[in-house]
Amino acid sequence: MNVMDTLYAGMGGVLESLEAGRRRRLAVIRNWAAGLLAMALFVTLYADKDNQALTGFISFMIALIVCVYITSRHKAGLAADFRASVMPGLVRSLGEHLTYTPHGSIPEEEFCNCGLFITPDRYHGCDLIEGYAGQTQIRFSMVHAEERHEVTDTDTDSDGHTTTTTRTEYREIFQGLLFSADCNKHFYGVTCLSAGGAGFFSRIRQDYVHLEHPGFNRAFTVHGSDQVESRYLLTPGMMERIMALKSRCGDRMSMSFAGGRVYVAIPMAVNTFTPGLWRRMDSLEKLAGYYGLMRFVIGMADDLNLNTRIWSKPYESGSIEA
Repeated sequence: MNVMDTLYAGMGGVLESLEAGRRRRLAVIRNWAAGLLAMALFVTLYADKDNQALTGFISFMIALIVCVYITSRHKAGLAADFRASVMPGLVRSLGEHLTYTPHGSIPEEEFCNCGLFITPDRYHGCDLIEGYAGQTQIRFSMVHAEERHEVTDTDTDSDGHTTTTTRTEYREIFQGLLFSADCNKHFYGVTCLSAGGAGFFSRIRQDYVHLEHPGFNRAFTVHGSDQVESRYLLTPGMMERIMALKSRCGDRMSMSFAGGRVYVAIPMAVNTFTPGLWRRMDSLEKLAGYYGLMRFVIGMADDLNLNTRIWSKPYESGSIEA
């Protein structure tokens, strides 16, 4: 049996229980939907003829809103059950010294200090995994950061009167997985690798770093607070490893070296580790997907050769091999 078959066999009872719970939740949702729609239809049919259309519209909208609310509550409940009963076991199978905190995340301060993003006005995250991958301390989580904007809307009526209103909306800074690992080299500045080659305005910035690797320059725009330090970090071998990692993560992957740590940001849905209400909970394929993604992220420490500490940071005596 391979690892996934063993895991699936060990979690069989838990997954069956979750699947039974999912079916019960769906039955409750269907019953509520049927009852609410029947009530909306009854109200519409017996409404005053002059207002029947409006009454029907309002009744069905109320029914729809209540159905959406009930569905969201049951989806959140199913996700909480999954995080409590399945995720800890999956994480432990990837390393006994890794821990999982369902409602934890990379701290907002660390998100701001990694050098990749502006300071958010609204920030939250979930599914924090932290511990050691070999000799390297790592942590990663899903995060969602947004910036607040005040938007002014102007409306002019038929008489030429203008009305101005201001509303607040939030625009996305980043949504996805943020990986943080202790770097195996000493450094003090910040080096950022943004997805995509450098444009004219990027190249004329004082902190722009041009590297002797044409392919890397096409894949990333590099800015650093110290040109010498950036080149010390981005050796030919490291650039090749980053290029290989990018080919697996996708073109929008970005990266930075800041505060003695390496950061990798991969855009994806913040609910990636959240099971859907409409798909079976006892699916081996779905379980393998969660396991594979976490294994890949944890393996970034080796992909970036962070466990090699011959010429740089000494191995900390308190660290534990996973």
